[in-house]
Amino acid sequence: MITRLLTPEVEVKVKKYKCSRCGHLWERRAKKDNVLPLTCPNCKSPYWNRERIKKASKEDQKK
Repeated sequence: MITRLLTPEVEVKVKKYKCSRCGHLWERRAKKDNVLPLTCPNCKSPYWNRERIKKASKEDQKK
């Protein structure tokens, strides 16, 4: 009779993030809950989770 040792199952949380600057999508293991990444791994932007503010054009400023 062959017996196998059963290893306990381990739950790993994986969170997905999307950069609002370059559109890069990545997964990160949750080391600590509620801690956001500091930068996007693709474009290195520290503002990866903020929408870019569009400047008003010259025509809009004249109105």
